[in-house]
Amino acid sequence: MTFKDYFHNKIKPKDKPLETKKRHMHPTLRDVNSHSKHPGRVVPHMHRTIKANQKVESLKKKTTGRYICNNNDIKEIETEFNLNFDREKPKSLGNTGIILRYDPVLSAVVVEK
Repeated sequence: MTFKDYFHNKIKPKDKPLETKKRHMHPTLRDVNSHSKHPGRVVPHMHRTIKANQKVESLKKKTTGRYICNNNDIKEIETEFNLNFDREKPKSLGNTGIILRYDPVLSAVVVEK
C-alpha cells in the first residue's frame, strides 16, 4: 500500500468550498432578500422620508397658509391622523395647529393654519 492510497480514503475532497461570511459583508448591504427579519433596511429611520400628505407637511413649516384638498388628500389625512371628516365640524390635526374644514365660500375642503 502506498502513501497516496492510504490517505486517499481518509481525506476526501469536498464538493463545495467552505463559504464563510466576512465581517463587512452584512446581508442587508449585499442582498435585499437575504436578511428576512429586516429586508433592505439600509437607511436609518431618522433619515427616511415619510409618505405623508405634502400639503400638510408644507403647512407644518409655514406660520400661516391654506390649501384646497381633493378627495385623495382627505383620505390620506384621515388615515394619517386617524379621524373621520365631517363637513359641519372642523377637525384639528393632532397638535400641529392645522385645521381641516369645509369652506362654504370656496365650496371645497380646506386645510389651513
